[in-house]
Amino acid sequence: MKTISGHGPAGQSFIRSGEMKRRLFFILFAGILTLLTCGYALTKEPVDTKGTGLKYVSEFEGGKLYRAGEVRVLELTGSYRQMGRQYGALAKDDLQAMHTTIGKVFLNNEKIKMTQEDLNTIARAVFDRYPQRYKEILYGMAETSGLRPPAGQGPPCQCTRMVSQD
Repeated sequence: MKTISGHGPAGQSFIRSGEMKRRLFFILFAGILTLLTCGYALTKEPVDTKGTGLKYVSEFEGGKLYRAGEVRVLELTGSYRQMGRQYGALAKDDLQAMHTTIGKVFLNNEKIKMTQEDLNTIARAVFDRYPQRYKEILYGMAETSGLRPPAGQGPPCQCTRMVSQD
């Protein structure tokens, strides 16, 4: 995206909306992260506090799955890869259902008419732009979710179609 800057009336500097949107997103993201961190630090209680309505469902390698009605809540710990492994195992059924739905929407839809190769190309382009920490999460998910494609066929877990081992 091209950024154009200069000076407006009365010498005011201006920057194109793309740059402003990125700055606004960063400020909002940092603010939300700060609030969440402060809130957690102030409670000094683990995530599974009493009275929250969370019901313990299962655990995998230190990660925990809770439910609050129909909402699933994951508590993940460790490195990005470890958290990805926990996520993949604890949300395996949901990830596989999402993978099936993606296939129906994009591969078996007469209006869209995408091939598996098209979908893998898009997934690879998206995956390649992710920071390494996101990639580690997806690699971990691929290890435990059952969504790892054959070598060389798309990104490590079908998690960005949903991600091919490099």
